[in-house]
Amino acid sequence: MSKNCPKYTSLSDQVLKVLRCDLKDVVLLIIDEVSMISNITLMYIHLRLTEIYDTSDVDDGWFGKIHIVLFGDLLQLLPVRQLSPFENLKSCDVLKCLGSLSAPNLWKTLFCYEELTVNMRQKNDQLFGEMLNRFRMGVVTNQDSCTLFNRLLKLTAKNQNDRLKEIISYFRLLSDDTVCLFPTKNMCNQFNTAMLTSMEQPEIKLNSIDEIDCPRYLKKRANEVLKKNEDDSSLTAGLENVITIKIGARVMLRRNIDVSKGLVNGSIGNIENIHWDVDNSNRARKITIQFKHNLIYELERVKTKFQILSNVYVHREQFPICLAYAITIHKSQGLSFDRALLDIGSSVFTKGQAYVGLSRVKTLDGVHLINIDPSQIKAQESSIVELCIIIYELCYSLRKF
Repeated sequence: MSKNCPKYTSLSDQVLKVLRCDLKDVVLLIIDEVSMISNITLMYIHLRLTEIYDTSDVDDGWFGKIHIVLFGDLLQLLPVRQLSPFENLKSCDVLKCLGSLSAPNLWKTLFCYEELTVNMRQKNDQLFGEMLNRFRMGVVTNQDSCTLFNRLLKLTAKNQNDRLKEIISYFRLLSDDTVCLFPTKNMCNQFNTAMLTSMEQPEIKLNSIDEIDCPRYLKKRANEVLKKNEDDSSLTAGLENVITIKIGARVMLRRNIDVSKGLVNGSIGNIENIHWDVDNSNRARKITIQFKHNLIYELERVKTKFQILSNVYVHREQFPICLAYAITIHKSQGLSFDRALLDIGSSVFTKGQAYVGLSRVKTLDGVHLINIDPSQIKAQESSIVELCIIIYELCYSLRKF
């Protein structure tokens, strides 16, 4: 259990009234990338929906009596520092987060399994798709290793700085839609910073607008904690304290902005213009971004609220973007690319990570490797076992008919 996982708290009557009005016509909830949804998060979704739809005392009132569809692949990335959705909640987590002595396994109690068998992403490269199916199970043949090493860049630099410059030079030769996929945030930050530095335009800093909501005696402590967390956006609802950009820089959305236009979390575009606040010449009001298919969008700041201490909340306004020359493999899950520059060497730190990175690319020709270690292509054993159990139970139920 992550130490940052908050205890479940009920909503106020006022908030419930608003949500009930907004969600009164909802009959189906779709949750994608279920492999990254932890068992405690799934429980929280259930509890929140039963609270909103007032079904906690109703027979079969699970998830507020809303239909739930889960999509995903259990052999992709696991929840970060938490347990998979199919695993039982630990007693200590139930007590800490739910304030109770026991909790049901929602996955095993409520959900049935259907398998999608058509590989849409690699449909035009069958051999690559078959190789990825082996990687998904943690199996790498000698031929697979040879194939991957044939996609490895022949870098000649000896030290890290020269190597980074060499990689950037190669990256610039690739098409504009190429993305770097790295295992760690630090590797992404180094590459993004180097790419931004190589641009001739002046830097522009987008500072967040923060308001701390807490008792006066906690103000100083709250500011210290906020400053300490400023480099980890996972602790600040995904919104950075300071975003450094340039005109022409490539950025990625970190929120769903307009689903009807395809402007969703993970969409990538280039900054065309900055619109400044008339009352504060140092504060950006809007950012003009060009996305795929020549879609131009004027992005405004979004507002969020997050907790940093007990009874201490931060209300933040910031643009929901980050530099996107390189993104983490975790962030890429669910995305598709024609071309990607990947590092799946010794920096890979969790099972399924190498497979997810490679399988984001549509064809083998689109794979360009900075580093490769075939021994890092591993699958999560518990996920394999769970899938075997699910398929066995499915086959057994079909035999009865």
